[in-house]
Amino acid sequence: MYKTITGLFVSLPEDNAVPGCLLELKVADKEIFPEEFEVKMITTGLNVSPNKRFYNKISEDAAGNRIDGRFVDAGKSSSYPYVAKLYVRLEERI
Repeated sequence: MYKTITGLFVSLPEDNAVPGCLLELKVADKEIFPEEFEVKMITTGLNVSPNKRFYNKISEDAAGNRIDGRFVDAGKSSSYPYVAKLYVRLEERI
């Protein structure tokens, strides 16, 4: 329903869970983040406004494309199980 992916943001329930977590991500079989990309590179604290939290060095076709990823937990969270969320900023509604 949207033309373009313009931002990505990863959210974990605890700040201490972030260090050491890894992510691999592809959009339409195009590598966005290579294997073993550190999640801390696309994560912010609550002190950053929501619109500025997104990794914005991306502009990929969204319409009909598949997003594939793999998340590797670092084992540093104090509560298990937990939910890691990947937020995708989409623009240009079709």
